[in-house]
Amino acid sequence: RRSWCVYPSARIYHGTPLGATFSSEALVGAYSGSFDGIDDRVVIAGIPPSPASFTLACWIKLPDLTTAKTIYAGSSGDLGFYVDALNRIGLGKVAVSEVTSNVAITNTGRHHLAVTSIVGTSVSFYLDGIFDITKSFNSIYPGGTKNLGRRSDDGPSAYFKGLMDEVGLWNRQLSAEEIAELAGISPPSSSQNRSRQMRATFFR
Repeated sequence: RRSWCVYPSARIYHGTPLGATFSSEALVGAYSGSFDGIDDRVVIAGIPPSPASFTLACWIKLPDLTTAKTIYAGSSGDLGFYVDALNRIGLGKVAVSEVTSNVAITNTGRHHLAVTSIVGTSVSFYLDGIFDITKSFNSIYPGGTKNLGRRSDDGPSAYFKGLMDEVGLWNRQLSAEEIAELAGISPPSSSQNRSRQMRATFFR
């Protein structure tokens, strides 16, 4: 099934693609989202504000390692999830402050990215299911309209170029074991609790 949707609990928020298209070069499942890095994005309205903790995760495949790439972001001061110019995973307040992983993406293969946060306290980074580092950061963010593939200030680093899939936003911190499962480096757990998740998902 091809859809641009956000699933917070039982409510569905449909995204509106502006240039972004479906690609049969799937990272997970049958399709991925394809973005040109110029003006493609998916607009999703009505996302609730941050809970006490959250997790952001996705699969990406970059065509090069030369520019920053925005995955998920709101307006200035809102949450931004991205790959920076040094190919590290980043979480920040758009045009205000940021914190990044120590580990960096080193090739153009497919990669799983994840950040978990205790709001207002800390952020932990994972690349391909492997824990990297925890850093202090005030990561509170407002609700409202969000974009997949774009941040609010246009420019060479404001858009995402490449393939994106399984973008997930949970209203809790996923465990290291759950992130490893999402990244495909551990078998599924029958006890994993997905009932309290808020998840934005491509093409499930």
